[in-house]
Amino acid sequence: MSFGFLFFQNLDTVCRHLNKLNPNLVNQKQQLMHQLFHTPADLWMCLEMDCMRIGCGRTKQKHAYQHGTDAGHHLSMKTTNLELWCYYVGSVDAHPVERYIVNYFAGLILSTQGLPQWVHQQWQLNDRRQHERKLHGISKQDTLLFIDIVWLRQWREFLAGNAMPPGPLDNTALVNNGALNPDISYYN
Repeated sequence: MSFGFLFFQNLDTVCRHLNKLNPNLVNQKQQLMHQLFHTPADLWMCLEMDCMRIGCGRTKQKHAYQHGTDAGHHLSMKTTNLELWCYYVGSVDAHPVERYIVNYFAGLILSTQGLPQWVHQQWQLNDRRQHERKLHGISKQDTLLFIDIVWLRQWREFLAGNAMPPGPLDNTALVNNGALNPDISYYN
């Protein structure tokens, strides 16, 4: 890996825990990764060397988060899409340096034999997922949006890395004869 371009970046916001990601870590966890990649679930693998801890994500019972904070093992990887998270700084893809290191590490994992095709597909969707997560937080107080709840739930599962994208937005259930369906429910 060449880090020459890193010297021209502002590194104040870069996760310092990413320096633990290396080929030895991939080799050590390879057997465990192959077992986990064949069971799609909201599972996170600790990325500390010599730690084989697996825990459920923050949308479930938060065992991975609890381990990360209790043991000081800050980095973990979601097994369904190879998304990395640092329990100290949060998301580790905002800075170009972080994206470079994460992409390098994911490339090592994706080059291993026997990974299911859906792992590759989920990894390819991570950039879109990250972009749409940032959009999700945009709020305009004078705007009222009507979105079908089924589609919205599918989109939230995609953002969490638990599902494929929901497809085109279909609000036909919200409309009746060209007007809002009077039977719809409103959520804030």
